[in-house]
Order: sequence, then structure tokens, then C-alpha cells
Amino acid sequence: RHDWWDKDREWCQVSPFGMSSDVVCDIGTFGTVAIAAASLRGHKHKVSGEPCQDAFSLRTTQSLSGRKYVVAVLCDGMSSAKHSEYGARRTSQLLAWSLAAMVEDQEEITEQRVKSVLPEIFEYCKQNLMPQKRNQFGASGISPKEVVESDFFTTVTFMIVPASSG
Repeated sequence: RHDWWDKDREWCQVSPFGMSSDVVCDIGTFGTVAIAAASLRGHKHKVSGEPCQDAFSLRTTQSLSGRKYVVAVLCDGMSSAKHSEYGARRTSQLLAWSLAAMVEDQEEITEQRVKSVLPEIFEYCKQNLMPQKRNQFGASGISPKEVVESDFFTTVTFMIVPASSG
């Protein structure tokens, strides 16, 4: 309804922390699977200058038996958490890396095996989530001495999908 460059209207605030991640996407193939993932910062967050609180990570990997898999992790930062955008991004990365490593150590991937290692994987993610120094892991403006675990709360959804039939 209005020109986005109109100097008299607050249409989209630039984030004071740098990249706003208005649109993040990835696309590619692995095995016989085509992969497309995207995240879009919502209008409410654009107007207020808040960062996108969604994040995803994609990993490709191979089991000991040679079967290829795609690991996809989607996180949605909780708006009530002070740094949920960082929590979502870092959690998606850590969880994707951890799940891919688990796949690489197995001959066969089963739901039972994944469920059995999840507590250990989630604990690893929790222990490695917090930056140890300012700006570590892209934690722009976050001072480790001034945050608590609940500042990074996020929801998590993931899948491990065979990248080829057979």
C-alpha cells in the first residue's frame, strides 16, 4: 500500500545486530532426493526490527553400510526468549551435526536407535549452545556473562531421510 522507501513510514527496520535474515534458503540434491528449505522473516518482525527467529540446518551423510541420508532440523525460537534467534540457529546447527555423526556411526538407522541417543545428543547441544565469548558462533551482541539458558529457548523438529531407495 505504500512505497517501501517512503521516509515517512516505518516499513522495515534494519536490525542493529547485522544481517536480518529476511530470506534464508538452500536447495540441492543428494542421492535421489531433491532438497529445498526456506525461512522468511515475518512482517511483524520486519516492522519492529526484530530478527527472524526461525532457523534450519541441512546435512548430508552416509551410514557405515554406505546408505545415504539427509538430516533436516527446523527450529522456531520462542518469542519470550531474549535471544531465541540465536538459540534457534545454533541449536539447528548443533543438532544437525550431532544427528549426522550418529548416522555415520551406524550400519542401519532405526527409529529406536535415534530415540535411544536423543537424550545424549540434546545434552551435547545444551552444553555447547551458549557462546563462551562475545560474538562467538554469530551470537552478535550476546555477552555470556549476561545470559541464562532460557534466553535461547526454541522448538525443534527434525527428520532423517534416506537419500536413495533400496
